[in-house]
Amino acid sequence: MSAASEVEQASAHAVTTVPGKNGSAIIRGEESLAAVAAAALRKKVEIHEFGSDDCKWTVEATMGAMADSRQTDMLIEELKLPQMPEMVFLNNSVSISFSTDSSTYGTISFNARDALGKVSLTPDDNIKVAATQKWREARKDSEYINRETLRFDWTFTTEYFGTLFNIPEEKIRDVQHKYEFINVDKLMRREPILFFQNLILFEDELSDNGCAQLSVKLRAMKSCFLLLLRFYLRVDDVMVRVIDSRFYTEPTWKVIIWEFTKREDAVSELRAKDISYSQITEPNEIAQLMTVVYQTTKVIEMN
Repeated sequence: MSAASEVEQASAHAVTTVPGKNGSAIIRGEESLAAVAAAALRKKVEIHEFGSDDCKWTVEATMGAMADSRQTDMLIEELKLPQMPEMVFLNNSVSISFSTDSSTYGTISFNARDALGKVSLTPDDNIKVAATQKWREARKDSEYINRETLRFDWTFTTEYFGTLFNIPEEKIRDVQHKYEFINVDKLMRREPILFFQNLILFEDELSDNGCAQLSVKLRAMKSCFLLLLRFYLRVDDVMVRVIDSRFYTEPTWKVIIWEFTKREDAVSELRAKDISYSQITEPNEIAQLMTVVYQTTKVIEMN
């Protein structure tokens, strides 16, 4: 297994569960108070803090049930997309916040709604395959599918890298110091994992023609913290695309390192390198073998 693969794989450890913390709901239409209360009880919130009072990081992971048809219909109307992925987890989210003993500063959150808001309303003309027609046929009963003004990227590709709160644009800068990088050596150390979570935000099988999935995985150790937001796309016999945003920080830092990487290859090119189909269907494996088409590293100042 490669070093990068080991960095991103870990076993879950027991953590404290705080049901209903910071819970809130907006009642819409015929949604009843009882339904809102039941939904709140189905959520689970896990919180981990590291650092010190004058440099404190808080990670909050919320887990809940998959969105039902009423919720996805509302999202379709809100985002003007003809269709939602087959599985959308609106109640799954992660946030990273920075604070001191006197103030709360920036927060970066990751959720399905904002990610789907970045899906293009223009189809990806680079993917002209029979899968497109099969996708439409599988959804022919949808009232939205024939609205030509709402044609969109049916692969659900999103370059979403999180939602920023209280972080102005000028706080995102280029690397300036030699220590501002993702320290793989620290991530590889055999120290206890204090907090781990792996959540799916949305997933679609592209009408049995592949897979589109957005997931968020995080791990915290005594010396460092890493979060991986990954969009994985596989169109069978056509292409593979992986878009990663990694966020790394250490307990004494007041910044977080953001590394954005986009990889893409034709399936024929991967198979020519003797890469097996089983490897292609495993995001953690295939990502290490693909061609990087774009990469950049930024520093986000959190205070």
